[in-house]
Amino acid sequence: MATVTRISNKTISDKELEAQVRELVKKLLNPTKEEAEAHIADLKARIIEYERRYEMSSAHMMEELEAGKVRHTYEIGLWAMDWQSYLTIQGKPSWFDDAPPPPPGRTSGKRAKKP
Repeated sequence: MATVTRISNKTISDKELEAQVRELVKKLLNPTKEEAEAHIADLKARIIEYERRYEMSSAHMMEELEAGKVRHTYEIGLWAMDWQSYLTIQGKPSWFDDAPPPPPGRTSGKRAKKP
């Protein structure tokens, strides 16, 4: 994926900054074939390492996580996100496709007002 490197301490205008940010976002949303392949290879490598370390497949980990048999830790969360990203890239259905909608009043991140 695209990387950001500061090449100057020169102050730039808001307009120049906006143009640079727009160009970076464009690169991130439209990676080259090589960048996309490198990202997929990195994703696969991380998934393989998680599966080796925890001695279970990613699909099994997701089933166990959903059933409450695997404790949700920071690393398990990263593994789950990597697995979901991989499934999405492969065009396969993901766990999120069957997830129930959030409870009413919780979609904005703000607490619902009490009546």
